[in-house]
Amino acid sequence: MENIPQSSHQITKIITGGWYPRTQLHMVEVYKFFTEGESDLELSKQKLQKFHKALNIAKVTKEPGGLEYVKAETINGLMIKYFEDGLYTIETASDDIEDAQKKLDDYVHNAFEPAISYLFSLGAPIPKILANIETPHPPRTTVIGITSQNLKDFIVDKKKFGEVYDQSFTNEITVFRTNKCILIIALSTKKDLIEEIAYQQIFFREFNDQLKSYLNIHRVIWEKIAVIKNKEKIAAQEADIFRDELDAYQETINFINYRLNQMKTFIGTRAKIAKSIQVDKYLSDLFQYEFETLLDTYEYIRELWQMTKDYVASAIQLIVEVKNQSTEQSIQILKLITIAYALVLIWVYINEAPQFSTTGLLYYSLVIVLAWLINYLVNFISRRQKHQLKFRKGGSVKEESH
Repeated sequence: MENIPQSSHQITKIITGGWYPRTQLHMVEVYKFFTEGESDLELSKQKLQKFHKALNIAKVTKEPGGLEYVKAETINGLMIKYFEDGLYTIETASDDIEDAQKKLDDYVHNAFEPAISYLFSLGAPIPKILANIETPHPPRTTVIGITSQNLKDFIVDKKKFGEVYDQSFTNEITVFRTNKCILIIALSTKKDLIEEIAYQQIFFREFNDQLKSYLNIHRVIWEKIAVIKNKEKIAAQEADIFRDELDAYQETINFINYRLNQMKTFIGTRAKIAKSIQVDKYLSDLFQYEFETLLDTYEYIRELWQMTKDYVASAIQLIVEVKNQSTEQSIQILKLITIAYALVLIWVYINEAPQFSTTGLLYYSLVIVLAWLINYLVNFISRRQKHQLKFRKGGSVKEESH
């Protein structure tokens, strides 16, 4: 902090954290792992012990509240909180912000994230596109809480905290949002609110970032489906390739729809908790993120993915129709070949059938080879014949116009 007497400002908390939809069952698994270094799942005991040792946990308790959470203290003075809705925070107190942030980052990257990732490594695989998507913010949110005797005197040190791109004020709390972190400056009498506001802000930002990620994924998938949709004709041999591609998109779409259905519950739960601790007014004033607004954004994204689900289903149906057309065409041609072949045999036997001699065997062999060759040529031509894709006009409307 620049130009500010150290006595007038005191850093109370440096908190880093994230959120991913979880349940009380997951929290219980975390508690067992933190206390015993074990899991009831089919995971390597050696790896679990290795990850547990790296956490350097000294004490673990399960704490009650609006949302239960596991609280763990590490040997080197860090505090971990893992809430039953999936919110997690790792915090410390230090006057040296850079050193504290480095300490938190090292712990998260080298100990906490590897351990939690392995603990929850079983179950439904995450589609590849979800792992590769870029988000507008880092995967974790850092909040720095500071108490002050006079909010108006606080000046942000850009070298320490980053460039301020947004700020909010009330009579008791000031919030600066920078490209590196979120600063919460509170009067000493409102010190207790820093922690609660920090937790809610981490939830808001992480929830919103996931929605942004899903919006970006929607755009990518929609355009890839549109590439197939915009083809006027495709060959039957291409249908299998396009079907595999569309099936992969459908799998991702279904996964995200299931995830979105899970997320809605957490908004209501967090809103009730904020109201019960009388902190929702501060959240509304400071972060301009009322729970209703977040819910509106969620509903928009959810409807967008429902539309994407319908879009890929209609594309798959059209590919199926192309394959059916090709198969039906091949069957009809084979029927004609069979009839023609039968008529030839009847004509031969009526006139004079070849004797079962070398010449006769050669004759029948030539007939069989000729029939096979005709069948092969028919299939070859049929699979390369272009079929009309009858997509409804207007089906490729861009997401931005929805």
